[in-house]
Amino acid sequence: MAIENPIPADQTSIPAENERPLTEAASKLVLASIGGVALAQDAVEGMLKKMVERGEKSQKQARLRMDKLRAKGPKFSRSGVRDLTGSVRDAAELPSKADIQGLHDQIAALSAKVDQLTKEKAESAIPTPPKPSSKP
Repeated sequence: MAIENPIPADQTSIPAENERPLTEAASKLVLASIGGVALAQDAVEGMLKKMVERGEKSQKQARLRMDKLRAKGPKFSRSGVRDLTGSVRDAAELPSKADIQGLHDQIAALSAKVDQLTKEKAESAIPTPPKPSSKP
């Protein structure tokens, strides 16, 4: 009894490399993955280059703006800011800290006077008891 081979005779030989569809698909998948990584790397490098250029441009613009501000306006030091704040307060006719303290002192003095006058009025309003008469 002979064992019959279920595979036809023309398919028993090993196919050539280009005839292996699974191997070919896997090879293409690996190459596509490598290509995808290379494209992503190129995109990241391009984006990074654009970001660096934009950062340099923004920095130059900021320096130009600061130079213009320094040339035009008062110096932005603490005293310059204080002077600018004082000018704005004067223009808006807002009271200064010293003005507010002066008003506070005046209110305290007036409150003391009101308290004193109230006390004096209360004392003068107390009736004095009548003196007993000496007539029998």
